[in-house]
Amino acid sequence: MPSPATLFRMRLYDQASVDLIRDAKEKLKPLLKLRDGGNLKRIQAARTPEELLDLSPLATGLAQEAWHSRMRSLGPQVLPFIRDILHQVQSLDNNEVRHRISALLIAELRWQGEAGAQALQSCLEDLDDEAAALAGVALGLINSPTSAKDVWQRYLRLKALTPESHFIGGLWGLIDLGDRRVAGEVFDYLRQKRYFYELFGFLSLAGDQRALGLLITQAMEQGRGDGIDALMAATAIAHRVGKLILVRELLTTAQPDLSEGKIGVRAHADDNAGDEIANMILSRPVQEVHEYFALFYRGFQPQDATVADEFIRQNKG
Repeated sequence: MPSPATLFRMRLYDQASVDLIRDAKEKLKPLLKLRDGGNLKRIQAARTPEELLDLSPLATGLAQEAWHSRMRSLGPQVLPFIRDILHQVQSLDNNEVRHRISALLIAELRWQGEAGAQALQSCLEDLDDEAAALAGVALGLINSPTSAKDVWQRYLRLKALTPESHFIGGLWGLIDLGDRRVAGEVFDYLRQKRYFYELFGFLSLAGDQRALGLLITQAMEQGRGDGIDALMAATAIAHRVGKLILVRELLTTAQPDLSEGKIGVRAHADDNAGDEIANMILSRPVQEVHEYFALFYRGFQPQDATVADEFIRQNKG
């Protein structure tokens, strides 16, 4: 399954994704109302940012949608209050409550534009690793040009210090911010065989020619079944870099140790083979790659009901 950071991004990718999650909850409304009815009324009755933020631990299920709606109605005056809580939330001893509040507040800042990005950047160092992963996602989606440095620095710490997948949130942020350093990062994970659910999708989105040889070799070794992820990622990169670079990488990968006396004959034969393989790879439309890695190129859609349900389950509504 996708990491929590990836599910978080899918939910917040655009308004249509938010609406889909809300609609999924609406289908469960009779059941959720039994659980959330009291909290829903308290949140709807709140009139100030302080009152709403005090109720944030109760914002689950139907009450969560009401909380966001009320918070949005109060406008930018809520930002200093959210920022102050995020500065302090790490001190909460209850891991579940801390994570729920952090995710709720970070999700709200995602829709507050540049002001939300600035508020989030100001408290990034105070967040625990799990919340920092979600903050990286939100900063990428806001697409604030001032965020890349902070997201990169926190990503490096997450990558180096935690065995969990929290670093994936940082990668998402950097990809959405268009940071070119991501290409080297995902190549290193591929080279080190440090596989995770998102790796081939990330290579499809942000990989460069350095990854082509390894991806094509893996696709050929694993065959049509297991090798399809590698082949699709290679296809996306090939369309970005063009045929000349693709052929060059194919030749380098195929014959790294040719003896000097045979270079001329073998290279000519390899040129033909490389050209043929390149044409085969490039004949696959890039749109087909986007459809294969669909969750990396868009937010939630109706056909993602299973993934949406998993997000709701992980976040307890």
